[in-house]
Amino acid sequence: MHDKTLDEEIAKLTLSLTKRYELELFTLDKEWEDKMAALTAEWVRQSTETAEVHGAEVDRLTRKHDYLYESCTTVQVVEGELVIN
Repeated sequence: MHDKTLDEEIAKLTLSLTKRYELELFTLDKEWEDKMAALTAEWVRQSTETAEVHGAEVDRLTRKHDYLYESCTTVQVVEGELVIN
């Protein structure tokens, strides 16, 4: 025969361990989510900063390209003479 008190004690300990396990799991999950949110926020910040810096550089190079392209298409050398179209 089983002792009812012993079964109850085992059930209480099992419940206690289960609750402690679930709390630990919840804590680890929360820490993971917080770390991922921080890493994501930092990635977004750096990506935005990089896009702004490189976006300005792209704009500058595009203007330079357009200026040089127009200069090359409006100026020609014909028989050793500079001709502006």
